[in-house]
Amino acid sequence: MVQDVPEKAISEVRASTSSGSVLPQDKLKLAFNLMRVSSRTLRVLEYRSSSVLIFFLFLQEALGHEGDQAQDNTELNALRERVKTLSSEKAALQGKLKKLS
Repeated sequence: MVQDVPEKAISEVRASTSSGSVLPQDKLKLAFNLMRVSSRTLRVLEYRSSSVLIFFLFLQEALGHEGDQAQDNTELNALRERVKTLSSEKAALQGKLKKLS
Protein backbone atom coordinates (compact mmCIF):
# COMPACT_ATOMS: atom_id res chain seq x y z
CA MET A 1 0.00 0.00 0.00
CA VAL A 2 2.87 2.38 0.67
CA GLN A 3 4.05 1.82 -2.90
CA ASP A 4 0.74 3.41 -4.03
CA VAL A 5 1.59 6.60 -2.16
CA PRO A 6 3.17 9.18 -4.48
CA GLU A 7 6.72 10.22 -3.69
CA LYS A 8 5.56 13.84 -3.35
CA ALA A 9 3.23 12.87 -0.51
CA ILE A 10 6.02 10.98 1.23
CA SER A 11 8.44 13.90 0.92
CA GLU A 12 5.82 16.37 2.17
CA VAL A 13 5.05 14.20 5.19
CA ARG A 14 8.75 13.75 5.95
CA ALA A 15 9.36 17.48 5.57
CA SER A 16 6.62 18.17 8.08
CA THR A 17 8.46 16.23 10.78
CA SER A 18 11.08 18.17 12.65
CA SER A 19 13.85 15.59 12.39
CA GLY A 20 13.05 14.24 8.92
CA SER A 21 12.77 10.77 10.42
CA VAL A 22 10.90 7.99 8.67
CA LEU A 23 7.29 7.65 9.79
CA PRO A 24 5.57 4.33 10.40
CA GLN A 25 3.52 3.00 7.48
CA ASP A 26 0.15 3.56 9.17
CA LYS A 27 0.94 7.24 9.77
CA LEU A 28 2.16 7.62 6.22
CA LYS A 29 -1.03 6.03 4.87
CA LEU A 30 -3.12 8.27 7.09
CA ALA A 31 -1.26 11.35 5.93
CA PHE A 32 -1.72 10.34 2.29
CA ASN A 33 -5.44 9.69 2.78
CA LEU A 34 -5.85 13.04 4.48
CA MET A 35 -4.15 14.74 1.54
CA ARG A 36 -6.43 12.91 -0.88
CA VAL A 37 -9.54 13.89 1.09
CA SER A 38 -8.46 17.51 1.31
CA SER A 39 -7.78 17.52 -2.43
CA ARG A 40 -11.27 16.15 -3.12
CA THR A 41 -12.80 18.65 -0.71
CA LEU A 42 -11.09 21.49 -2.54
CA ARG A 43 -12.38 20.23 -5.88
CA VAL A 44 -15.94 20.00 -4.52
CA LEU A 45 -15.71 23.49 -3.04
CA GLU A 46 -14.33 24.84 -6.30
CA TYR A 47 -17.17 23.21 -8.25
CA ARG A 48 -19.81 24.50 -5.85
CA SER A 49 -18.41 28.01 -5.78
CA SER A 50 -18.38 28.12 -9.58
CA SER A 51 -21.96 26.82 -9.62
CA VAL A 52 -23.03 29.52 -7.16
CA LEU A 53 -21.23 32.16 -9.23
CA ILE A 54 -22.99 30.99 -12.39
CA PHE A 55 -26.33 31.10 -10.55
CA PHE A 56 -25.73 34.65 -9.33
CA LEU A 57 -24.68 35.78 -12.81
CA PHE A 58 -27.84 34.24 -14.23
CA LEU A 59 -29.93 35.89 -11.50
CA GLN A 60 -28.28 39.25 -12.11
CA GLU A 61 -28.94 38.91 -15.83
CA ALA A 62 -32.58 37.95 -15.21
CA LEU A 63 -33.12 40.86 -12.83
CA GLY A 64 -31.44 43.21 -15.27
CA HIS A 65 -33.84 42.15 -17.99
CA GLU A 66 -36.73 42.54 -15.58
CA GLY A 67 -35.63 46.14 -14.97
CA ASP A 68 -35.35 46.65 -18.73
CA GLN A 69 -38.83 45.22 -19.15
CA ALA A 70 -40.22 47.65 -16.56
CA GLN A 71 -38.62 50.54 -18.43
CA ASP A 72 -39.99 49.17 -21.72
CA ASN A 73 -43.49 48.99 -20.20
CA THR A 74 -43.21 52.60 -19.01
CA GLU A 75 -42.15 53.74 -22.47
CA LEU A 76 -44.93 51.67 -24.05
CA ASN A 77 -47.54 53.27 -21.78
CA ALA A 78 -46.21 56.73 -22.64
CA LEU A 79 -46.44 55.91 -26.36
CA ARG A 80 -50.03 54.67 -25.92
CA GLU A 81 -50.96 57.93 -24.23
CA ARG A 82 -49.33 59.86 -27.06
CA VAL A 83 -51.28 57.83 -29.66
CA LYS A 84 -54.54 58.61 -27.81
CA THR A 85 -53.71 62.31 -27.79
CA LEU A 86 -52.79 62.33 -31.47
CA SER A 87 -55.92 60.34 -32.34
CA SER A 88 -58.08 62.91 -30.53
CA GLU A 89 -56.31 65.76 -32.29
CA LYS A 90 -56.73 64.00 -35.64
CA ALA A 91 -60.45 63.50 -35.01
CA ALA A 92 -60.83 67.18 -34.07
CA LEU A 93 -58.98 68.30 -37.21
CA GLN A 94 -61.08 65.99 -39.39
CA GLY A 95 -64.22 67.49 -37.84
CA LYS A 96 -63.01 71.02 -38.60
CA LEU A 97 -62.12 69.97 -42.17
CA LYS A 98 -65.64 68.62 -42.71
CA LYS A 99 -67.14 71.87 -41.45
CA LEU A 100 -64.98 73.87 -43.86
CA SER A 101 -65.90 71.81 -46.89
